[in-house]
Amino acid sequence: SHHFHNSSRLSFGEFLASLKPSPCHELVGLDFTTTTDLSFLLPGTSIEQRKEQQSNHHTARKQQVLPGEWMETKLNSLSTDDGNRCSEQTHWTLSTSIRSTTNPSLRDYLECTRESMGIRFRPIVSMSTILDQSIHELTTEGYAAGAYWKADPKDNVVSLLSNSTKSYPYAKCIAYDLKQGLSHRFKTFFNRDVMNGILPETEDCEDALEYCLSLRDTYQPPDGSDLYEDEEGVYFDDGMA
Repeated sequence: SHHFHNSSRLSFGEFLASLKPSPCHELVGLDFTTTTDLSFLLPGTSIEQRKEQQSNHHTARKQQVLPGEWMETKLNSLSTDDGNRCSEQTHWTLSTSIRSTTNPSLRDYLECTRESMGIRFRPIVSMSTILDQSIHELTTEGYAAGAYWKADPKDNVVSLLSNSTKSYPYAKCIAYDLKQGLSHRFKTFFNRDVMNGILPETEDCEDALEYCLSLRDTYQPPDGSDLYEDEEGVYFDDGMA
């Protein structure tokens, strides 16, 4: 069996703190899906096994699977899309949330998300929350967002926040683009924009580049994971030439 700490409430500060295991880990990815049926969270979990044991139907024994496959196959990414290869990443923090109308089985689904993260992906920190207010309820009855978001009353929202090496392609791209902008190739344009007050001074830009390179290195996947390639040949050359 699996034991998890429960809390009836969580402050916003505590929530944000849980997403950043250290001051160096600044990037958080977001994946989500909307659905009227939350049963896709069940496969492989103790909740599914319990339901099968309580069922009066005798069925053939199913092949045992790990919970959490939905995290790779059911969610849409609003962050860098690297094929949702969650199982091959290093996860410092994973946080799932279910926003739904009041549902007698909602706490069962909360247990499913906990097992999905802890058993399959083994993050250093994991957290699951449930909110018994649907998007439909949140955006009606006078809320301004209701004028733009016509939500189905039956929609449930399942979201995943991740602080992991999945953010590496984004961090690498930002560092590379900034390094190119500060290179000798674009020096004339850079100096012109500094003089016109469009860009900060050179020293400030170089400090920003140093931070971006550090962030890129923080999120670099483990050696041998085959999750990144040096396609350009100069991505990892930190020189300013």
